[in-house]
Amino acid sequence: MNHTNQKGFSILIIILLTALIGVIGFVAWRMYDAKQPPNNQNSATEEPRASLGVDEYFEPANVSFSHPAKWTLDSSGLTKEFAGQPDLKSIAIRMPYESDMPPSRYDIYFSVNSVWSGADSKLKSFDKLGEVQLGNQKIYILRAHYDPEQVGEKMNSIMISGCEDKVCAVKLDEKNLYFSAGAGKGVQTPRPIDDTMVPEIVAILKTIKIGK
Repeated sequence: MNHTNQKGFSILIIILLTALIGVIGFVAWRMYDAKQPPNNQNSATEEPRASLGVDEYFEPANVSFSHPAKWTLDSSGLTKEFAGQPDLKSIAIRMPYESDMPPSRYDIYFSVNSVWSGADSKLKSFDKLGEVQLGNQKIYILRAHYDPEQVGEKMNSIMISGCEDKVCAVKLDEKNLYFSAGAGKGVQTPRPIDDTMVPEIVAILKTIKIGK
């Protein structure tokens, strides 16, 4: 009888020890899990970016960016109606460029649309200038060179793309819209972008992020 009691007592001890080990393991796992960063792709990829002076928010795309104060905002594209494109909304920042005669101007635009217009067939080659994380996707900043045989002169512009070696669409999944951004020079006649302006334009485009 004593032998039976001892055997039962031993089994009970084993069960209790097993349960205790399980509890300790569970608590240790919870403590480890609590120390890990949240499994949120946007928060893991979107890093805080320093402002360049003036912060802007483009509400139709839920996208923000910043720029030096010498650039001025033109928001007329938010209320303007575009023929055949009812979903197109845009804003731009502009800066006079007095070094040209007559003086010229730089424009950096940001737009959204329900359709993607596609790549310009006159574009011939691309230089990758940088990249930035936009939500859960990476976008690339490209300097696009036009085919001089088609446009008649050496012409280029700066734009964002979903590909690092050609123009690809950038779609905002949260909005189900296509997002575009880029820079050009000229008022009535397009002009090539000066090399001295490229770093500043790239720095502005690198501040693009989702949200305010």
